[in-house]
Amino acid sequence: MKSKRKGFCVSTDKVLTVEENLRRLVAKATKNNEIRLTGATTFQKLGLDSLQTVHILVALEDIYGIDLVDEEMRSIKDIGGFIDYVKKKVDGKKKNAKSMELHEQSNNI
Repeated sequence: MKSKRKGFCVSTDKVLTVEENLRRLVAKATKNNEIRLTGATTFQKLGLDSLQTVHILVALEDIYGIDLVDEEMRSIKDIGGFIDYVKKKVDGKKKNAKSMELHEQSNNI
C-alpha cells in the first residue's frame, strides 16, 4: 500500500515505524535524505513551510488511517511529542477496531 499525496508518496509495503515514516516524509519534503530527527527536534528547526507540514500530516493520516486534530496538536512542542501523539492515535484505532470485532462476535452468538 502507498500513501499518495501530491509530492508525497511513501511505500508502506514494509511495515515502518511512525519514526521511520515521519523521517522519510520530512526527508522528501526537505530534499535532504540525510536528515536526522531526534525527540527534541522542533518543527521550526526542520525548515518546513506550512504547506509542506500539511502534506506530511495528511500523508501520515493516510498511512495510518487516523485523524490528526489541530486542537489536540497545539501543545506539541517537538518531534518526540508528535510521534507519541501519532502512536496514541494509532493505538486508539487498533483498540476501537478490536472492540468492534468483539462486539460483532458477541452479536453472532
